[in-house]
Amino acid sequence: MKIFKRTEQIKPEEQSEESKTKRAKPRQRRIRMALSSLIIVCGVSLCIAFAFYALYPAARDYYIASVKVNSLQNELDAVNARNEKIEEQIAMLKTPEGIEDRARLFGWTKAGEQAVNITGLPLETSSTVLPPDVAQGAAANKTELAEEARWWTDFLDAFFAVPKPEPPEKPYDPFG
Repeated sequence: MKIFKRTEQIKPEEQSEESKTKRAKPRQRRIRMALSSLIIVCGVSLCIAFAFYALYPAARDYYIASVKVNSLQNELDAVNARNEKIEEQIAMLKTPEGIEDRARLFGWTKAGEQAVNITGLPLETSSTVLPPDVAQGAAANKTELAEEARWWTDFLDAFFAVPKPEPPEKPYDPFG
């Protein structure tokens, strides 16, 4: 047989010091855990801020250098393409047919020939113009590539405060 004792309710002012400290311990533990997690969050934030402060200048210099390298590479590719075109024109002009074609562009004729000037033909039928679907396809492809790269480079240019490059001057082309 079990005997139960009746416990009386003790008013807070009548509680002993020992029972007060037992209740206060979980509360202190929660406060300590909250403070320790706050200290950890602040420490991690400070480490991230210091890493950003230390690495940002190096990353900015690297990005600016890569933008310049890409710009110079594109310029070099354009110059090489122009040089190849000029070399082809020079090779063509070294042949008798090339000399004759160039002379006819200036309106010269051979002895015994008559020069005729035809006007009114539409430009699309000329053999020097690309067909519309080819010209539009090349232009659309270039625009798609520019659009894909634009959002990313615009973000990085703004993040690293890269000045916008000035468009290069068109080089002098004596044949064009």
